[in-house]
Amino acid sequence: MSAEQIALPCDMNAGTSGGPILAGDFTDSPQFGNVAERYEDDSHVLGPVWKDVEHSAYDLTAAVAN
Repeated sequence: MSAEQIALPCDMNAGTSGGPILAGDFTDSPQFGNVAERYEDDSHVLGPVWKDVEHSAYDLTAAVAN
């Protein structure tokens, strides 16, 4: 795992690839847009950390949805 990835506990299996995976109830909770890998024991999903551009798109979508 690199500094550009996030690992979230996840007991889901087939069908989680492609995400998005969101953790928590707030916009500052861990979020990433594509499940790229899993731990060998399937206990966590790994994906890229959202940067400023991705957060801007998320924030705009959240504002429109409300």
